[in-house]
Amino acid sequence: MIRGGGLRLDGVTVLLADGSKFTRKLVAQMLAEFGVGTILEAEDGETALDALKRGPVDLLICDTLVENPDGITLTRMIRHDNGATYRSIPVLLLAGHTRQVDVIRMRDCGASLILAKPVAPKALYDRLAWIARDPRPFVDSAIYAGPDRRHNAGEPPNGVARRQMDRECFATQTKSSVSHDEIMAILRQADSL
Repeated sequence: MIRGGGLRLDGVTVLLADGSKFTRKLVAQMLAEFGVGTILEAEDGETALDALKRGPVDLLICDTLVENPDGITLTRMIRHDNGATYRSIPVLLLAGHTRQVDVIRMRDCGASLILAKPVAPKALYDRLAWIARDPRPFVDSAIYAGPDRRHNAGEPPNGVARRQMDRECFATQTKSSVSHDEIMAILRQADSL
């Protein structure tokens, strides 16, 4: 997915599940600006699960408060669907509430990464870059199914590097290829929706 210092996303299919049409359109527009090839949308968890079953999806971006089922339950269902081709896809959970207890629930359900709302283009791009450069092994045990929860390289999603090695590694990682002006143009277009 990474090529020439930026992300190559033209062959990637992203499924975006959020109950808010506005949020879906805003995030979809950001993804399109980043060059994502195919963007699928679902207004609830059931529709998202159907889309996963129908065809290849490379990444699920899901709001934790999407309904029928909610994003955490949906992620857990995906992770525990033995034999499903989509079981190990990266899942990026969007969350309006990021208290420690909420983050722990999201991590423990099998989410690959978490992104706090409101979604900023740079933060979304950074999460996509993280997923692309750090494909963690899938863990399947009696109490957990999902990506290995240990981050071996790069800066943690909360931006707090705990070790000097983390800071040095992150400094050499992919940077956003979207300029500030392009981000502002995306936001202006979203305001007009």
